[in-house]
Amino acid sequence: MHIDERLREMNLGKLEGMKYAEAEKLYPQEIDNFWHHPDKYDNTVVEGESYEHAMARGLDFGREMAEKYPKDSDKVLVVSHGAVLSAIMGALLGYDLANLRQNGVIYNTSVSVLASQEKGPAFKLVKWSDVTPLEHKMSETDGL
Repeated sequence: MHIDERLREMNLGKLEGMKYAEAEKLYPQEIDNFWHHPDKYDNTVVEGESYEHAMARGLDFGREMAEKYPKDSDKVLVVSHGAVLSAIMGALLGYDLANLRQNGVIYNTSVSVLASQEKGPAFKLVKWSDVTPLEHKMSETDGL
């Protein structure tokens, strides 16, 4: 096992440690933008990390793994948090910020799979947020 700081959850600044309802009450626009409109999220309002920064660190990580394990990429397991995984996977798939969540949320404890490629975009989507192993119906808050 190896812990890599590039996979840490996004720093949400003033929102850290706050209950979701409280954060939504204090920063309704930024919370909505964070979850639904990443291209409009203004991280400076909450003094947190930008999506662009999270995407850059994730892209760096993904490229390094593809180089390090070119023939064994099916043996790389990455565990992280939903928001940053959306940013990382979106970056690896070449999505722009406005379309970062085009595949929907990544549910807690779900399985998503990307495959590295030699031609075209560096990665292709194989599976997105598969909750089949959970054997229960997801609630609307499971993706937050």
